Amino acid sequence: ALTSDISIRKRNEQILLEQNRRFEEYSFTLSHVIRRPIANLISLTGLLHDYADLEAEDQSTLDYIHDSVQELDGIIRNLNSRLNSSL
Repeated sequence: ALTSDISIRKRNEQILLEQNRRFEEYSFTLSHVIRRPIANLISLTGLLHDYADLEAEDQSTLDYIHDSVQELDGIIRNLNSRLNSSL
């Protein structure tokens, strides 16, 4: 019975270690892989806003894109923060 308990605990420990590894991988993906193009879009829309000579309708569309990308970035940061706090 004692050997069985030890085997079960070792198996559960391996399962938890694997889950933690996957969470860390997911966290890295959120923090770096997904956020990189989002950060690029924030920068590009900011540059276009500051330096492009756009008509009002185009400027409005650009502002909407910029705001939406920033909102998406906030959602990803929040999700990543929650994930890291549970590790």
